[in-house]
Amino acid sequence: MKEYPLVVPQSGEADGKIHITQLSPRGFTHQHEYFELVYVLGGTATRKMTDGNIHVTAGDYYVANPLSAHGYDDIQDLDVVVCYFLPESIDRALLKCPSISSLLSNKTLRFGVSVDINLANRVLHDVDGSVRRLVKNMEKEYEDKRTGYVEMLRCYLTQVLVCAARACEERIPRKAIMTVMGHLKQNYSAPLSLETLSQLVGYTPQYLSNLFTAEVGISIQGFLQRLRIEEACRLLKENKLSVAEVAAKVGYQDVRYFSKVFRRYQTVSAKEYRKTVDTDK
Repeated sequence: MKEYPLVVPQSGEADGKIHITQLSPRGFTHQHEYFELVYVLGGTATRKMTDGNIHVTAGDYYVANPLSAHGYDDIQDLDVVVCYFLPESIDRALLKCPSISSLLSNKTLRFGVSVDINLANRVLHDVDGSVRRLVKNMEKEYEDKRTGYVEMLRCYLTQVLVCAARACEERIPRKAIMTVMGHLKQNYSAPLSLETLSQLVGYTPQYLSNLFTAEVGISIQGFLQRLRIEEACRLLKENKLSVAEVAAKVGYQDVRYFSKVFRRYQTVSAKEYRKTVDTDK
C-alpha cells in the first residue's frame, strides 16, 4: 500500500489523464490540479476540508475539485483507492473544466444533472457495494492495460460519477434552502445579510442558519465564500485583471481579507495561483 505524497504522472499512463492507486493517507493538507475520486477501503479518519471536517469510514466515497485543499486527521488504519483524473478523460470537450458540478451539468454530456447539485466534497456511502464493484473494475483495467482499457476506465468512471450524482440528488435540500442557494449564486458579489436571506424565505435568521448548515453541510457564509473563490479562480485564469480588481468583482472590497480567504481555500495566494495557471497553458 502506497503512502502520500504521491506524484501523479503528467503523461504516459492513460495519456496522463487518469491514474489509479491504493494509498494509506497521511494527515497533511494538500492539493493538486486533478479531480480526485476517493473510495475508503478500511479504517477511519476525519477528512479535513476548507468548509469543515467529516468522519469517514469503510464504504464512504467522495470527489474533490481541482486545487481544493484537503487532508486527514485522527487516522486509524485508513486505506483508500484514489482515482486522479482530468475532465477530458470523460470527454475532450471538458478541457479545463473547473469543478465536478460544472462537469456533471454540462449539456453536451446529457447527464441531466442539475447545476444546483453540489457533489464536490460531499461524503457519500456505498450502501449496496455497487460503487466498490465499479472501482474494482477500474483497478483491474488500469492494472492489466488490455486493448481499450482507457475507454473502459472512462465508462466505469462515468458510472461512478452518475451514482454519486444520484446519491446527492436523493439528499437535495428543501425548497427554501434551494431558494437561498439560488439567490446566493445570482448575487454572490453583492453585500448579503442573514436577515435579508431569512426574509426571502420567511424564516427567522437563526432557524435559517441552522437549517442551511444541517441540509447543505456548510454554513451560509462558507457557501458564499466558496462561490466567490470559485469565481475568483475563473477570473484569475481567464483575464489579466489585478488581484484587487478580481477581489472587488467577487464581492471583497478589502483585498487583504480577500487574500486571506483565498489562501484558506486554495493554500496559495491569488498571485501564486495565477502563476500556476499561466505555467500550465
